Amino acid sequence: MLPSSASNAPAPSGLRLGDLLYVIFRHKWKISLISLAAIAGAAGLFFFGPVPYYSDARLLVKYIVENKALATGTGDDTKVKVPDDRSGQAVINNEIEILTSLDLARQVATNLPPDTLDRLGGRTNALLAAFAIQKGLAAQVVQKSDVIDVRFSYRDPLVVQPVLQQLVTTYLTRQAQIHSAASAYTDYLSRQRDALRLRLSDTEDQLRRAKERAGTIFSLDDTRKTYSDQMAKIQQALLDTEAQYAEQKADVGAMRALLPTNSQPGAALATLSALGAGASDPSGTNSLMAVPSETRDEYRRLLSRLQALGKQDQDLLLQFTPQSRAVKPIEDEIAAAEKRKEQLEAQYPALLATASAAPSQLQTAQSGVLGTELNLIAQAAQIPGLESKIRVLTNQLQKVTDASAALSTNESTIVGLELTRKMLDGQLNSFENALDELEADQQMGAARSSNIIAIQSPSPAARSPSKLLKTVAMVLFGGIGLAFGLAFALEFYVDSSLRRPGEVETRLHLPFYLSIPRLALKHRANGKVRLLPWAENRLPDNRQPTTGRGQRTALSSVHPYCEALRDRLITYFELHNLTHKPKLVALTSCSEGAGVSTLAAGLAASLSETGDGNVLLVSIDHDGAAQEFQRGDLTCGIDAALEAGSRDQALVQDNLYVVAEGHDANRLPQALPRRFKHLVPRLKTSDYDYIVFDMPPLSQISVTTRLARFMDMVLIVAESEKTDRDVLKSAGALLAESKTNFGILLNKTRSYVPRKLLQEF
Repeated sequence: MLPSSASNAPAPSGLRLGDLLYVIFRHKWKISLISLAAIAGAAGLFFFGPVPYYSDARLLVKYIVENKALATGTGDDTKVKVPDDRSGQAVINNEIEILTSLDLARQVATNLPPDTLDRLGGRTNALLAAFAIQKGLAAQVVQKSDVIDVRFSYRDPLVVQPVLQQLVTTYLTRQAQIHSAASAYTDYLSRQRDALRLRLSDTEDQLRRAKERAGTIFSLDDTRKTYSDQMAKIQQALLDTEAQYAEQKADVGAMRALLPTNSQPGAALATLSALGAGASDPSGTNSLMAVPSETRDEYRRLLSRLQALGKQDQDLLLQFTPQSRAVKPIEDEIAAAEKRKEQLEAQYPALLATASAAPSQLQTAQSGVLGTELNLIAQAAQIPGLESKIRVLTNQLQKVTDASAALSTNESTIVGLELTRKMLDGQLNSFENALDELEADQQMGAARSSNIIAIQSPSPAARSPSKLLKTVAMVLFGGIGLAFGLAFALEFYVDSSLRRPGEVETRLHLPFYLSIPRLALKHRANGKVRLLPWAENRLPDNRQPTTGRGQRTALSSVHPYCEALRDRLITYFELHNLTHKPKLVALTSCSEGAGVSTLAAGLAASLSETGDGNVLLVSIDHDGAAQEFQRGDLTCGIDAALEAGSRDQALVQDNLYVVAEGHDANRLPQALPRRFKHLVPRLKTSDYDYIVFDMPPLSQISVTTRLARFMDMVLIVAESEKTDRDVLKSAGALLAESKTNFGILLNKTRSYVPRKLLQEF
């Protein structure tokens, strides 16, 4: 399908010199006219434009006084910025922005006298005057200094100096207000302070309610320590009371064991029975005197051991949990001792009195029952009190434990609220400190020395040609730039037509065959183009016969290009070993007027001149107007041309026959493909070497698309500067889908660049 391997090469990137020259020379008239208009405008402005007047003033920036940042809390008290090597550019630029701002210009216009305001064009509208002031104002830094050069330019010499004087005065006041901004900061800080006070009050209320739920009014650490101390004291008191209770019960039991079995305690025993102290021994079989001495000694040792182990266990529980390895052995030993003690008490109930009964008490018990009964009543009376104390201590321990749990539940909320309160309190202090500083700045503002000094007062009005020259240069170079910009914009963004041969392969990647320049064709008197000469026996109007080669036609100028196209086709057929006859070649386009008929006739004539065989040119009429091949009309059809006896009337010159097909434009798209399919066998047996088809333009519904698959080669004629690149690419895609060999002919090309500057192949 490709005539050469060049179509597979990648498109070069960027613009080449040839592309630039092509754009410039193609749009030379646009560029020239717009450039001439720019030159004329610049010249008129230079010779007839008003030269403005100007006034200069210079300001020395010694330092800039800045307020401290709002409520930063950084403790940085630096308020003075000096334009040094590091920060000087930013400081000076800030002052220039203030000088050239519209707000400052409006203040200046408001302070100007009415006559000056009227000369500025403002009259009663200060905003228009402010725009004029801002437009004519220029401020720049004098090189390697801290000096700002301020210039005001205007066409009226009576305005420039008063306006600049008022500008400098207003700027000095405005600059001090901007860098101090006391009133604006005061309002802002006051609003922030009041808002923080409300938030702080709300936070304190929430904190108070959270502490009430936790049952405390103190800090978390203090409350937690108080609860811990209380729990330790209550636990210790509870342990001591339980030990005393056990000891008291043991004493009562021992005293009851000392009573004789046949004694009648009387009222004392009745009182003892009422108090519920101890267990009676009605049988009297077991008495303390009946217990062996070894057993009594073992029992006392067990009691001493249990008391020591209990004390040790209580001390360990203050530091460890009951499941700890340090506590577990002690508890196991206590359990073993308790078990042995219970065994001895079950065997000898009188042992209950040996734990606390002294020898004197035993002697007393032996000497008199009454004293023992009275002592027993006194000891038993203490037991209910100890039981009540144990219950009270247990309840107190539970209350402290519940309070500690409530504190733990509300701890996260209390901590968060306390942090929020602390943060808000710090912010409130910062804003209050900033307000105090602003008040001090306001009081000390009048006493400060000026930090910006006018080292040059506004000068008298003088003429300023430099600004006019700058405007002239802008008009001149802006117009020329617009001319070139418009040309390149039209070339690369607006006009999408195919213009140069190189674009076929580099941009569209389609096979390219030939480029044909725009040629002037010869017309007849009636305005029709004569494409081919008539045969000698078919001359109209009884003209004298001449040879076909001697007659001048429209193909005379395009004949060299048709011969070149013929040679390329023949070479292509030879390289691809296409030796069958006839070879079918179709010429088509993407739109009407591309020159398909002219090139089809020229190619057919060139092929017939080789003398190798007959050539048949089939003109498929697609616009209802037959080309002027013979007597102004083509009446011979393809059927007649395939018959040896009837094709003479289709002869137009030696070896060249021309026929027309499809005069009925309405039926042509439907009938021609089926008809052509039946004609293919007859075409293959004919004596024509080449059959050239002049086809209608390519489209999605045209007959050309359906007939292309029968052709050995399809040549698409693209008209330079008219055929759209995307349309041509779509046409190539249609032919590629049907696996048709095709190539591109670029017709009516124009070379805008002189050959001395650029030579194109």
